[in-house]
Amino acid sequence: PKMMSYAQQSTLASRLISERLSAKDFSSDVWVKFSKDWGKFYGGDKFHGQAISGGWDKQFSDKWRGGLFISYNATTLDNGNIYDTRGGLYGGYKSGADSAFIYVDGGQVRNKLHRGLNALGLSTKAKYHGKIFEIGGEYKHDLTPDKSYHLSPFIGLQLSHLKQNAYSERGAGIYNQHVNGKNNTYFAGQLGLEYRKEFERGNFAARIGVRHAFSGSEPELRFHYEGGSNNYTLRNRQDKTHFILSLSGENEFAKDWTFGGELYLQKGSHDRDLSASLFLRKVW
Repeated sequence: PKMMSYAQQSTLASRLISERLSAKDFSSDVWVKFSKDWGKFYGGDKFHGQAISGGWDKQFSDKWRGGLFISYNATTLDNGNIYDTRGGLYGGYKSGADSAFIYVDGGQVRNKLHRGLNALGLSTKAKYHGKIFEIGGEYKHDLTPDKSYHLSPFIGLQLSHLKQNAYSERGAGIYNQHVNGKNNTYFAGQLGLEYRKEFERGNFAARIGVRHAFSGSEPELRFHYEGGSNNYTLRNRQDKTHFILSLSGENEFAKDWTFGGELYLQKGSHDRDLSASLFLRKVW
């Protein structure tokens, strides 16, 4: 169940698009970004991952810009691996002090799972996958549109649906678990304040806020042991409310060359997720 929670609660797509559409200069229609994250779940299990994302967009009018993106995120947990591949579309709107964006994406989440039965000297393995669909967006209002710095309250929403296939462990005989498929819908919102400062050759931004999951944050799976008829439940505890903090910036260090990055922290009472990303942009 923790693998389901991790995939559905990912904020990678929203952060990518928010940062892209906040750019002051759209000299390049193509972007690529590399990111890495570290964290722990409720209960202490740790994870680390790395992702590569890229996209293309263009200006359709004075107020609208839109495009498409793809992302691949590989994550290692204490008991397995998650490979999350998605593609999607996004659109951004800006008029005066108001700006907003919306995105939709979908793809496949592949999982590898291993479980140790140390007392018996046995271990199990399983491979399974699921299909994920997500829609999200954000609105923010600039309170200081005529200043060199910008203070903007923001609100965002995320809705994710994951259809995970049934799977069966192998390697431990009668102790193998046969797990039922699961459909889970996750819904969360966030609000906070953004500070952004523009410079001649770049910018700096900081965000602080709160994120809360209204539903679907703790999916549970039903299973039975090989050869058995009794059903059991794999339970899942997750924090529903998180503090969020991010720092980002970019600088044109040479003509037509820009370097930038982001640090992002999402912290609950019992879990945390720390992400760092870098990008290098060349304009022709």
